[in-house]
Amino acid sequence: MASCRDVIARHVSIRRFKPDPIPEDDLREILWAAQRAPSAWGLQPFSVVVVRDEGTRARLAEAVGGQRYVAEAPVFLAFVADYGKLLEAMRMAGLEPGEVTLGHLVISLVDIGIASAWATIRAEELGYGTVYIALYSSCRRVAEVLSLPPRTLPVVGLAIGKPAEQPATRPRQPLEALAWMDTAPDAKRAAELIIGSEFNQKFSRAARLTLAPGAYYEKVGAEIMECAKRLGWRI
Repeated sequence: MASCRDVIARHVSIRRFKPDPIPEDDLREILWAAQRAPSAWGLQPFSVVVVRDEGTRARLAEAVGGQRYVAEAPVFLAFVADYGKLLEAMRMAGLEPGEVTLGHLVISLVDIGIASAWATIRAEELGYGTVYIALYSSCRRVAEVLSLPPRTLPVVGLAIGKPAEQPATRPRQPLEALAWMDTAPDAKRAAELIIGSEFNQKFSRAARLTLAPGAYYEKVGAEIMECAKRLGWRI
């Protein structure tokens, strides 16, 4: 079996999947990895909606802008911020629950990031390919497709299946622009390293689409806020 380092080193996003189903034992292993991930206070304020139904996967693919691999992958994991179950457990225990706020959302986002990464590593260790899907950018439509209850919020999805392609790995930021030894980050120095590296070609295109005024990240923020309000968050 490949080492953890080998799995990380060869990771690529897979957007073409074979139709082979994922055996129940493998699926449970992947979910077990997410379950075992670190979580603030150990509360795990999230749920994982396992989507195997072909029709639901097709509707999700449409909801996130026609990304066909959501429908093609035999399993799609939707990681959802979920305080509804925790607040209900408080009531059952005779405790008074509070509102769910921005702070609650931030904590669940961090926990989901960790849990989904652990699931990804275990899936790829088992020989599956994965690709992350930004559910937050189509938050309201995804919530409707999944019939999500109050005090939840769709965050990211993970399409999983046997890969039908093997793309090359893509460059990342230089390590020196990412990790700072015993000092705070230096924006100018980091920018120089980014511009002077092979990462720059990817960065230039992505930055125009995401970081420019009125671009993707600003639109995502508005979508998340509206979705959160509809689902009972106090943000």
